[in-house]
Amino acid sequence: MRTGAQAEALRRRARHLRAALEGRLGSGAREFEDVVGVLVAAGALDAGSLAPRPLGEAARQLAGENELWLVAALSDPAVQARAGVFPLT
Repeated sequence: MRTGAQAEALRRRARHLRAALEGRLGSGAREFEDVVGVLVAAGALDAGSLAPRPLGEAARQLAGENELWLVAALSDPAVQARAGVFPLT
């Protein structure tokens, strides 16, 4: 293979790798934004400052498969009344 052809092949490969990397980085950022959107919609984060709200603070203290769902379930007034605990809000 000629030097010019080798250089062009390397440039194509570099473009391909760069595009693949940008795609991966972009999807990670989109996934993060999606998670933040869910946390804001659930009331775990403040929409303006993204500071944790009581639900978010409680979720941070728990470890499980789905902490936000667990805290949402445990913070339900019916569950709290049955368990005799104070509300998380």
